[in-house]
Amino acid sequence: MISDVMDKAYFPIQLHEMKAKMRFHALKEESMDIFDATLTSCFVNHASNALGYRLSVAGRSVVYIGDNEPFDREVARAVKNVDKAAVEQFATQKGDPNQRIFDFAREADVLIHDATYTPEEYVDHVGWGHSHYLFSLNVAHEARVRKLVLFHHDQTHTDDEIDEIVRRCRREVRTRSYRFECVAAAEGMEIDW
Repeated sequence: MISDVMDKAYFPIQLHEMKAKMRFHALKEESMDIFDATLTSCFVNHASNALGYRLSVAGRSVVYIGDNEPFDREVARAVKNVDKAAVEQFATQKGDPNQRIFDFAREADVLIHDATYTPEEYVDHVGWGHSHYLFSLNVAHEARVRKLVLFHHDQTHTDDEIDEIVRRCRREVRTRSYRFECVAAAEGMEIDW
């Protein structure tokens, strides 16, 4: 996979040209200590192997889920371009298969979550591995996070369209009495947590 990404068509250096001694490990769900922090990974629902990450330190946590689609058992049976290991994790979940994502993000201070599409756009992109903003709001609510950062904006959306999505999300947050702040990720953004 790494050598494919480093193909000469879009990367100037080939993997075999690297002077470093490299070792590759298969993606898996795991937890590891890094200095005073703990980094935990979780399979997410994406067309290819993808993980979400949770970084916890000193009683605070940030969860990053850059690629994730709402998991639906019927859709999973019909879509062929899925990672079988991730599908198995979701499909065997009792009740709502997305509960594993809710649990992974549980009570995070900051959740950075895929919100690529509007709900209307998502209908034409089922199986692409990305969420609509209503699902992202639901993840934040179910997980009881403190701040949701909408991320992985559709590249065809203008800044004005992103601003409108944030307005809609904040209206939903008020209407549903959700208890988290909602913002959109932007270049150069810094978050104090």
